[in-house]
Amino acid sequence: MTHPTREVSRSPRSSSAGSTALRILVLSHVPLVRELGEGRVCVELTEEFRKLGHMVETFDCRDAFPGDRPARWHRLFPLRFRAKARDFLRREGGRFDIIDALHGVGPLPKREVGFEGLLVARSAGLYAFYQQNLDYQRITWPDRLPGTRAGQLVARWTQHRAAMACKESLRNADLINVSNEDELMYVTEELGLGHKSVFLPLGVSPEHASALADTAANASERLERKEVVFVGAWSLRKGAADWGAIVRLTRSMVPGVRFRFLGTGVDETSVLADLRLPRDEGLTVVPHYAAPQLPSLLSRSAVGALPSYIEGWPLGVLEQLAAGIPTVAYDVPGPRSMLKDSDYELLCPAGDVERFSRLLARNLTLSTPEYGVLAAQCRAIASKFLWPEIAKATVDRYSRAIRELRDVVGAETWR
Repeated sequence: MTHPTREVSRSPRSSSAGSTALRILVLSHVPLVRELGEGRVCVELTEEFRKLGHMVETFDCRDAFPGDRPARWHRLFPLRFRAKARDFLRREGGRFDIIDALHGVGPLPKREVGFEGLLVARSAGLYAFYQQNLDYQRITWPDRLPGTRAGQLVARWTQHRAAMACKESLRNADLINVSNEDELMYVTEELGLGHKSVFLPLGVSPEHASALADTAANASERLERKEVVFVGAWSLRKGAADWGAIVRLTRSMVPGVRFRFLGTGVDETSVLADLRLPRDEGLTVVPHYAAPQLPSLLSRSAVGALPSYIEGWPLGVLEQLAAGIPTVAYDVPGPRSMLKDSDYELLCPAGDVERFSRLLARNLTLSTPEYGVLAAQCRAIASKFLWPEIAKATVDRYSRAIRELRDVVGAETWR
């Protein structure tokens, strides 16, 4: 856990931007590391909050279980982390103005922990949507589900518990921060919580976006290489069951097309088994990579692909757009918010592998001038989602929510 300052007073301070500096605690049941999507969001946003002059500390599962090797059951039974987080907040919560908690932490009612500040439930992917996808997987691909039958039953029970806890955390929060417009619609129409919800997209740093753009090969070289790239963990949710058909169909339309899978988390043998394809030179799997390596890994790819059935805000797609790579995705929450305003058809109905493959083939066979125009539009889309602007908008919204909360509970009680 990071402790840049240990102040107890709630008296206002000035940030480098000239506004009142806030004391923020970022609370996460997953490790706050760049290699995990949820963790990366919190890490990068924390850095931006600090640049704005705010004091930020973190508490994640590694703080809750110091020296303990991360184990699967820590994630299957989040109640253990919740109990640790509750104890920590009872001791230290009074030092903070804001608790920005991933909603997977579960319900932490303020009265139980003695916290009087602003409690934010953050979605880096709304659990209710992911639960719907898990149910879909059980019906659609029962033979592809990992684990034993007994293990699957335990997982289903714990997932149901987690879904209920996540929903309750949204109800307990003073403010709900969702990552796409479909999530905002859900919390508004299904839960009736629109009055305390806000959609704030996720982003990339300007430095990372520039590196992705500057490292990119020119349009003619990319088109000549004819490489489709996927960035993400290998899973049923992200299209593992669809990729075999996508590869075969695309190759039938564009002979010689290559495929590159980055950050799969599993080796080439596992990916090929799901694809039901033999090993060949036109297919590359990179299970892990460091963030600074991504610009060079993407530099010669022509088209991106994300046949994912549910996303919060797909950072891999955003990075590909920043690199000027047109990216085809299923028309689901997350990609829909990011790609809906493109002049080109980049969204495809989920599960329609034939249409998905046709869109890949169309982009692979554009003329060099057409491809250049589309690549520039992709970079323009990515430029709308940069962390400095998003962090400032987030702090502004949190500050307003704090003022509203003070009006309700009274300034003296707050202080």
